[in-house]
Amino acid sequence: MDDTQYSQFENNQSSVRPWLSASALFLFSALSLVDRYSMSIMIPEIKQDLSLTDVQISLLQGLSFATFYGLFGLLIGYTADIFSKKIIIYLSITVWPVRFHGSVS
Repeated sequence: MDDTQYSQFENNQSSVRPWLSASALFLFSALSLVDRYSMSIMIPEIKQDLSLTDVQISLLQGLSFATFYGLFGLLIGYTADIFSKKIIIYLSITVWPVRFHGSVS
């Protein structure tokens, strides 16, 4: 492979990597939305099974979610200032499915 072919290969490889990264982040974002809205789909069954009122369901969906999201958003934001963002994204993507699998089992 001569120098011009090698530099063309390098240029192609460098232009594909951002698209792969953006595609992966899009996929993870879509999965996050599916996870977030899955509870809304199950509300009637949860309400009947646990004999919850509308107020209790709204507290479960609204207040507890907002509190959890806000506190962990601040915590993850603080750690993003200290540690590498790659590590935080990796841990976020790997820890969440493990947590979900533990709650299903």
